[in-house]
Amino acid sequence: MFKQIFAVLLAFSFCSTLVAQQDALYSQHVYNKLPLNPAYAGSRDVISALAMYRRQWVSFPGAPTTATVNVHSALANRDLALGFNLIHDELGITENTEINSSFAYRIPTKNGRLSFGIQATMGNFRMGLTDAVSAVEDDPSLSQNVNKYMFNAGAGVYYYTDNFYFGLSVPRLIKNSHRGHEVGKDPFASLTRHYYAMTGYVFEVNRNLTVRPSALVRYVKNAPVQADLGIAFLLQEKIWVGGQYRTAKAMDLYVEYQANDKLRFGYSFGQQLGLVGANAYGSHEILIGIDIPTAGSRKGKKGSIRCFF
Repeated sequence: MFKQIFAVLLAFSFCSTLVAQQDALYSQHVYNKLPLNPAYAGSRDVISALAMYRRQWVSFPGAPTTATVNVHSALANRDLALGFNLIHDELGITENTEINSSFAYRIPTKNGRLSFGIQATMGNFRMGLTDAVSAVEDDPSLSQNVNKYMFNAGAGVYYYTDNFYFGLSVPRLIKNSHRGHEVGKDPFASLTRHYYAMTGYVFEVNRNLTVRPSALVRYVKNAPVQADLGIAFLLQEKIWVGGQYRTAKAMDLYVEYQANDKLRFGYSFGQQLGLVGANAYGSHEILIGIDIPTAGSRKGKKGSIRCFF
């Protein structure tokens, strides 16, 4: 029974407007920006595909899991790019599956590109309320499961050079209701807008060491601003080793291995601090990325954006 009750509490926390973070959370967001910013599409100058799986707070029943697959590329007209995301979240008695497509218009600048992106999303939200346990006998709020399809749209801007990036985005502009009620009338129904700012820079210390500080800032109305502040080191042009501190009281360590110009693998371990961290065995995230050069791809010289971001 404890597991079921805990799962319900987690699910309600996810849906409540009183809890800020409703978008999927990623530790290795430096390599997985497309779900956060549609203007990122095409910025690697290759056909770039990525698969990622995240399991959070592994010892908690009903804790969040996220699976993501995406692909993006510039088109024959290099000023245009397309991207596609498939995201599946599970949290307690809730499941959410989203498919979104991104379009980016990319303007060449003196040192890089300025990209403007939009995205369209179709999602399916499910909540197994009839499987929940309530202290109230025959609780009417748990008498019917939720299965709802929802459309949304997002937008972003992204500027990048070979050694710098900066982006602003709102992946979800429409304030949908999960349970068919008027938005704002049901405290366990509404989705809120998430605003993101991201930046990073790389500089070479010597031939075998490159350093990359990065930051991701999230803002949601009626919630504290959260930031992921990270630093990573590229060793021998093959292995990234890094970590970050999340102001929501969490820390992550990660490593990425660049097997060759086309294939890379990544793993991160995260630990929540405070009460949750004392009762959880951490969070794990794995990724695999594949880059396929095209006729218009930049050469894989040292300093390529493909190596750093």
